Amino acid sequence: MIRKRRISQPGIPSTGDVCSSSRVTSGLMAVICATLMPIIHGRLQKVREAVSCDVACSAHYIVYYIADLEGRYLHLLFPDKEDQNHWSSPVREGLEVNAMIRGSAPNHLSRTRLVRCLATIATVVVLFYAVAGYLGSANMFGDHPRWRGMNRGPSDFGLRSETVSFNSTDGIPLKAWWVPASGTPRGAVIIAHGIDHTRQVMLPRAAFLVRGGYDVLAIDLRGHGESGGSIVSPGLLEARDILGALRYIRSRGNNEPVALLGVSYGAVASLIAAAESPQIAAVISDSAFPTGKEASDDISRHYLHDSRTNFWERALFLASSIPGVAGATALAYYLRSGIYLGPELLSLMPFASRIHIPTLIISGGHDWIVPTDKARQILSAIPDNRKELLVIPDADHDTAYSTAPTLYASGVLSFLERSIKSNVYGSGKRGRYLCDSR
Repeated sequence: MIRKRRISQPGIPSTGDVCSSSRVTSGLMAVICATLMPIIHGRLQKVREAVSCDVACSAHYIVYYIADLEGRYLHLLFPDKEDQNHWSSPVREGLEVNAMIRGSAPNHLSRTRLVRCLATIATVVVLFYAVAGYLGSANMFGDHPRWRGMNRGPSDFGLRSETVSFNSTDGIPLKAWWVPASGTPRGAVIIAHGIDHTRQVMLPRAAFLVRGGYDVLAIDLRGHGESGGSIVSPGLLEARDILGALRYIRSRGNNEPVALLGVSYGAVASLIAAAESPQIAAVISDSAFPTGKEASDDISRHYLHDSRTNFWERALFLASSIPGVAGATALAYYLRSGIYLGPELLSLMPFASRIHIPTLIISGGHDWIVPTDKARQILSAIPDNRKELLVIPDADHDTAYSTAPTLYASGVLSFLERSIKSNVYGSGKRGRYLCDSR
């Protein structure tokens, strides 16, 4: 889902993704911090002059959250000691807050000044998190041209195809390629790409599936490629796209078993859809993340300790790692979309616990966004015993197929053959969910 150095997340973070707005976002964060530090310093001086040392020390714990938090992480922004000479004077003053507050103060108390000081501090805190939440969720809204371009098609891989249109279960218009199997089909596979990609990146996987005897429906998830939609998510909304694709296959009069194969946030969407619909025979998850927040934290941690990360990118990842920013992002996303992702920015675990079909989890051995132990967490949450883990030793995030195409293809095809045979498909519940347009 996520190409190196281009990571987009809802605070995913992306999964995939220092986006084109990262420099603007981090620049605004830096301006906000630099602007607020003199205000905080001035207010603290008034507190020191107006209240007793004990009261000032109490106020310190509130102020410290803003002023000294910057200081605790400045070594990440400026790894070299000589860079500290370039710190702005407001930042240097902020680093001296603790020493200033511990100084002597008059014993007369002015409650009015204290209340005003704390009100100012509270306003600053609210403003910071409001801006952080808005910027953290900004990439999940609007149209992104770089998510739209395509320059390859099925014919480039020697495949016959048909471009088809249908709607997601919540009415978003979607585009896809229907690629029929070579010979009599064993079943159908819906394949879903990662964020900031299109259906064309799934064509190499479509090729080995088609030659393995499976019909393939390669879809553009909402907001990507030729599909409609201006709001994306870490996989929750995209599950509705996959369920719409499943409904489309049934509308063709095709009653063959249907499996899902998704990559990164497309894998999260596939697992959610597998938990929601009884019509899915098997699911393959390549690089799914347990929660959006964990993926975001792993991305931030990686780039903060990468010497190649420039100042602005480092500032962006530093801001996203401040406690409470993920919750602010979830709240901002809710206010703009009406969908609450939760403080974890969507947890996959409750959905995984409801999957009762054969499941294959694929993980890259060198995946620093979703390490293999995170893949094992997802696997352990699935109650069905027909579950497998395939680790591609040298693969990074979203590179499992390109790293070892033969191992990947053979693992997927053998899993599908076992799973479709073992799965009792076509229960009386079939179609109940898909007819519901919620």
